Amino acid sequence: METTSAPVVFSASDTETVTPPGSPRRYTLGVLSYRQRHAFQRELRQRGLRRTEPAVMLGVLREVMQQIAPANLPEVLAWIDEFEADPASEAAKARMVPIEHAARNVAAYADLLEANIAYDEEYAWRSVGRCLRGWSGPGLPDFRRDGDLVPDDLLDMIPAHEFFALASRADQMIWLGKSAAGNSGAPSPAPETQPDTAAA
Repeated sequence: METTSAPVVFSASDTETVTPPGSPRRYTLGVLSYRQRHAFQRELRQRGLRRTEPAVMLGVLREVMQQIAPANLPEVLAWIDEFEADPASEAAKARMVPIEHAARNVAAYADLLEANIAYDEEYAWRSVGRCLRGWSGPGLPDFRRDGDLVPDDLLDMIPAHEFFALASRADQMIWLGKSAAGNSGAPSPAPETQPDTAAA
């Protein structure tokens, strides 16, 4: 899989063409302007969506474990600390599975977890809808945007596995304009992406 070098994106007119792995379709994503970025954040707030940060979630998880009071509570709390220190560790992640499973039965943790899942799903949907500027390839209808958004019925036409690839890159594209405003370079593009600078 070939990875191209990263462009430095400086304005909302900059776009990037993304070809999901194995797909005959090409999608053009654009950076959001300051106004579009704030409209995106406002839309999430208006939908009542919120996301609890990982450090807070782990704090709640510790409190829940103390409520459940398993026989090996000190060991369980130590495992949570290990995961917080190195969340990429496969061993730490494996030890967290039964802990999180038990915590799902406690409302204090389960409610936050469900809210995070709902936020992530809607965030992905809305980020692609705002960043997508065009597409080409088999099985796709004529592209259109209504104002700053791609209509939901068009987003439904994107195959699920390709949508996930677009959502991952759109998450980065949303904040590129903000990074550029601070004169910092853009993050490296995902594999199978090709930068260009077509007008939005």
